[in-house]
Amino acid sequence: MPTIKVQTLAVPITLVLRSSQPASARLSLVASPGPQGAQGPAGPDPWLEPIQDIDAGGALTIDYALGKHVHLNLSGDVTSFTVTGWPAPNRIARLTLEILNTGAFGILAWPPGTLWQSGSVAQITRGPGARDRIILSTTDAGTTIYADPIGFDYR
Repeated sequence: MPTIKVQTLAVPITLVLRSSQPASARLSLVASPGPQGAQGPAGPDPWLEPIQDIDAGGALTIDYALGKHVHLNLSGDVTSFTVTGWPAPNRIARLTLEILNTGAFGILAWPPGTLWQSGSVAQITRGPGARDRIILSTTDAGTTIYADPIGFDYR
């Protein structure tokens, strides 16, 4: 039985020609993963996302479609907060906020539908140079947003 091996960019492919009678032939495709542990070329790195730089004070709107990581520079109190562009329902979406306080400012309002662990809204560290991290996530296009504090007052 003749075997033809074809190497593609992503995965090696082996073509096997089988013939049970001289007049007919069958072609089957057998995927060959290669040596034990071989994975082929790596896909795009999911951590290589664009980073949004936003100066915030007053009304804050973040467009999720522009990047899943936000450097948020507080230059005033945030009095209203909206996230637009969340993916469709039944998809997990996470937005990481890396917050740098440039003064004694706070985030006084969070997006509608935001839930906090034990119902306690996290308080942003106040003072010049204070750094905090929070992840907002949703599975229903932003109707319900889970807020998970990662850390506060990084130095």
